[in-house]
Amino acid sequence: MAFKTCIDANLTELAQARIDDNPPSTGDANKGIAILILVTGLPIHIFFFVWYVKRAKESFFLGRRNQPMMILFFVGQMFQYSWAIREIVGRDSFPCVWQLSLWIWLLGFQAAPLAIRSILFYNRLKFNKLVASHKFDLATTSGGVYAENGGKKPSLVSSVSASSSKISAKKLHRYKFFASRRFGLYLWILWISILLVDTFAARMKDLYQCTGCKLTDTDLAFVGAVLVFVGMINGFTAWKLRREPDVLKIKSELGVNMILPAILYALWFLLFLMDINQVHERGRFCWHYFLILANMVQFVILIPLQLRYSYQP
Repeated sequence: MAFKTCIDANLTELAQARIDDNPPSTGDANKGIAILILVTGLPIHIFFFVWYVKRAKESFFLGRRNQPMMILFFVGQMFQYSWAIREIVGRDSFPCVWQLSLWIWLLGFQAAPLAIRSILFYNRLKFNKLVASHKFDLATTSGGVYAENGGKKPSLVSSVSASSSKISAKKLHRYKFFASRRFGLYLWILWISILLVDTFAARMKDLYQCTGCKLTDTDLAFVGAVLVFVGMINGFTAWKLRREPDVLKIKSELGVNMILPAILYALWFLLFLMDINQVHERGRFCWHYFLILANMVQFVILIPLQLRYSYQP
């Protein structure tokens, strides 16, 4: 009898702990904020991106950017509005698999394309300098020495002079590959594969048909570590590019897109951990809105601001 009483007491304690861990219902004011963010931000994103795609087809300024990475970045930004949807439908009803996948969209479709664009831009500068140092025909380069997008141009290797050594030709091939879209795509596939395996492989079984889970310290540590790693890559390329000309404003676009969102991400991380007055815990506010704010800042720098520059003489 004593043993049964002990078991009943433990089960009651576990049930109470589960109840305490359940997220509270979203407050009406907080839900109103989420609806406002969704109905205003999403149409603005779509409108300016459609405008950007059409303008890029006729603008040399926009056409020199790495369009595949821009598209991946835009797709990732769209899914960050899911944080607002989570508040609208209720945290206890939001699928845990969907919530966990949001980190994939943030790290794989936003952080990664930005870092890859920085790497490819830096590699293209080195490639074009190598071309210039060997007195190749610069007319075959992609829209000038400082363009980000290589495009489909005649092979530069075919224009190597007879006096050039085989080592120089091999070096040219290597730099051309590291500056190509194909190399950027390989980097992105590798990055997204690692994220998918690390995020879902060990947890998918537990998350299937699960709703209402909170973010764990492990989740936050993982996201924070990846963002720091990406920040180190961006910082390295920014330092290497600091003295390079910025004819097409690609360097300034990438640089500002590294600094301002990084500040907002750090602010989100601190506020979510501190949860002042437990406003997030009680459903009165959602600190994840700072992720959407960082999303909007990046978008303004990436799309509307560059559109404005493209119309300047």
